[in-house]
Amino acid sequence: MSSLISRIILVFALLSALVGLLMLLLPGPAYQRELLELRPALDLFRAALWPGLGAGALGLLAALTGAGGVRGGPALCLISVLTAVIVVIPPLQFRHAAASVPPIHDISTDLAEPPEFVALRAAREDAPNAVEHPGQEVATQQRDAYPEIRPRRYARTTDAVFAAAAEQVREQGWLLVEEDPAAGRIEAVATTTWFGFRDDVIIRVQADADGSRLDMRSASRVGRSDLGTNAQRIDRFLRALDQRLQ
Repeated sequence: MSSLISRIILVFALLSALVGLLMLLLPGPAYQRELLELRPALDLFRAALWPGLGAGALGLLAALTGAGGVRGGPALCLISVLTAVIVVIPPLQFRHAAASVPPIHDISTDLAEPPEFVALRAAREDAPNAVEHPGQEVATQQRDAYPEIRPRRYARTTDAVFAAAAEQVREQGWLLVEEDPAAGRIEAVATTTWFGFRDDVIIRVQADADGSRLDMRSASRVGRSDLGTNAQRIDRFLRALDQRLQ
């Protein structure tokens, strides 16, 4: 195969890598700035997989057909392949998460009486997802998918547990909306990194026979599925709180 054809393949590999990278990186900021609606932004993000795969295949083909022998060719082939790897991984992770977790977005340690949003109620009423917990069907899906999400009980006073939970919220970097020790309620907003999704968090601390019981609920404002984000958030928070209260 001629050197010219190899160079053409390399050019297309680099163009595919650039297109894939833009499709991966732009949807999040575009959604945050309201330049794209949620569905088109997510579709564009997921579709980055295809130019990414194309860039990797074309980069390898260019190297095998002689482009590696031209000046700068090896480096450009490597760039296209490495960029392809960077572009392909996030959409694949997205697809895996979507297939491996139930399409739910409201997670609570107490499924019989989930903590109710008070300070954040107005914000949730303006959002697509409901203020109230979705109910028994979602509760059943949560129990099957996330059996580790359970209430925490501590042999400490409610004041001590509440103070530790409030401090842990601050360390998480969430926006603390309300802290009401008398009601044993903390409300905060956690914002995802890339798309800037706002997920609302409420923590409830109550006295029980062993000392204190802590419940936590994390609910997305938009999207049918959270890809496991809310369950992960609760699990990580409670693990950190366990260590703090040891």
